[in-house]
Amino acid sequence: MKKRLLKIPMPLVLAITFIFLSSTNASAESISTEIPSSITYYDDGSYDIETCYPETMEHNFLLSTASATETKSHFKKIKHYDNNNNVCWTYTLTAYFTVNKGVSVKYKSCTGSLKIINNKYSFYSEKHGGSNNKATGTIQIKYNGSVSSHTTTITCTKYGNFK
Repeated sequence: MKKRLLKIPMPLVLAITFIFLSSTNASAESISTEIPSSITYYDDGSYDIETCYPETMEHNFLLSTASATETKSHFKKIKHYDNNNNVCWTYTLTAYFTVNKGVSVKYKSCTGSLKIINNKYSFYSEKHGGSNNKATGTIQIKYNGSVSSHTTTITCTKYGNFK
């Protein structure tokens, strides 16, 4: 009995490999791990869930190669739910820190963003900022004539870990 080998052109094998690896990398990047950190309940039955997300980092190549300095970022999201478990709005605070691993950490900047989902809620004010190793964002939301305030804080250690 004679065996036949299937001859596949090398460029086709390389193309299929490249497509497979590209799709694997894209899907790995899109995965986001949520870490619920706290739930705040209100008298009217509504509640906030504050969620942390893993940080990303950028090495600072302008410094010497022996330097351990890098920019690290982290974000937290507050999702506000009404008493029927519907998401009404979300607020995201993203903070950036310069970390000299094991030596120091310095607040660099932060941004805040709000997404209103239920039009019964409206933006009232927002403030964010930071210093040293802490970033804070506060959003004020108007609902039924009342204004409520919601604050989230991101703290970075000198080792680049977040709280």
